[in-house]
Amino acid sequence: ERRPQIVVVDELAHSNIPGTEHPKRYQDVEDILKAGINVISAVNIQHIESLNPYVERLTGVKVRETVPDRVLALASEIINIDLSVEDHRERLRRGKIYPTEKVESALRGFFTPENLAAMREMALREVASKVEYQTEEQRLLREAGPLRRLERVVVCLGPDHAANVALLRRGARVAGRLNADWFAVTVVRPELAPGKALSPVRKEFLKLERLAEELGARFEVLEAHSVLDALVSFVEEHGITLAIFGKNRHVGWRLRMFKWLTLEFLNHTEGVDVQIVDTDERDASARN
Repeated sequence: ERRPQIVVVDELAHSNIPGTEHPKRYQDVEDILKAGINVISAVNIQHIESLNPYVERLTGVKVRETVPDRVLALASEIINIDLSVEDHRERLRRGKIYPTEKVESALRGFFTPENLAAMREMALREVASKVEYQTEEQRLLREAGPLRRLERVVVCLGPDHAANVALLRRGARVAGRLNADWFAVTVVRPELAPGKALSPVRKEFLKLERLAEELGARFEVLEAHSVLDALVSFVEEHGITLAIFGKNRHVGWRLRMFKWLTLEFLNHTEGVDVQIVDTDERDASARN
């Protein structure tokens, strides 16, 4: 009713109190934006959904409240508020972050010097990557105008649900750094499609779809008897420039099939780069 130009909403990742319209604060922000009102908010780096597994590996702490990457993608500007490790811990000691009775446990828990240093580095890398690609995008616009090629990414999911979760998070990181639209696709035989009433994989597909959308992807289930043909057709239809596959950890015929699929995919597509990533998040955390 007041129609302000700007609303300041702190702690973007936090949950709302029971009984409110939305369970999460970022959902309130989405409503405010839909009403045509600008929002200034703040979020800690450890609360970004696609970084969640890396934060846990680095710190040993599972962060429960996260913000979907798609919400951050709405931001017209992201500013890193950089604070030294000791300054951060001093703010804690003075009770500026938590009540006094929680300070000592916080200093010994998540907010150790090692954890804070890791989070600070992660935040600096995150903002630097966004600035780098914004600058590159502006350069391409100046040089090539509207005819420049837009990056579009597809993450090719496989039969391993745990690997798919890791692959989606890696895909979100790659697509975010490219400032690209991206898709998550899986190919299933028509009789096993999740839309079938008795499909044994329906629950897993729903989980993957929710995660993919939270990370900013469009989730697609391709019904086909040939995985290769389905992926090639999808790439051509959607103008994909980069396809991401998860590294296959199987041996024997499964590994041979994976190698055959990726090689044939390269042979049947033009202008499409292929990236094969490790889906073991314990190893991947060191590279992100």
